[in-house]
Amino acid sequence: RMASSLNFVLNKIVGPQCIELKVTNPGKYKFKPIQLLSDLINIYTNLASINMFVMAVYGDDLFKIDNAKKASRILKKHRFYDEVNKLNEFIGKLEEMNQSQEVNEEERIYAEAPEDFFCPIAFCFMKDPVRLPTSGVTVDRSTIKRILLND
Repeated sequence: RMASSLNFVLNKIVGPQCIELKVTNPGKYKFKPIQLLSDLINIYTNLASINMFVMAVYGDDLFKIDNAKKASRILKKHRFYDEVNKLNEFIGKLEEMNQSQEVNEEERIYAEAPEDFFCPIAFCFMKDPVRLPTSGVTVDRSTIKRILLND
């Protein structure tokens, strides 16, 4: 829940809807968006050492890595260098998770795929299968294209 709440606030402050965030009298309400962003990022980075939190942030649909990168740029512009360095480390962790998740997902798909999904010529997973008109064999478009263009 903590990760989801933080992601929601980050999205409101730096996400696409940030233009809609307006306070008519910010001094009266002591509304300081840059300080709010800095405090929010401090919460993220202080909890970054807890793997369960990092996984919750990564797994939450509200979290967008672009929002974190935008927050980093904003904080850098306003000279919050300490927060920027910590945030960039956190972003690095999330990007590593993303890369390993993509590799694991691809491996899982290949492992569970039926043999019919593999090209009989190149023995690779077919991403764009096409049926050959004369033989009726299904092959990957890139493989047959390569063969036809080489002849």
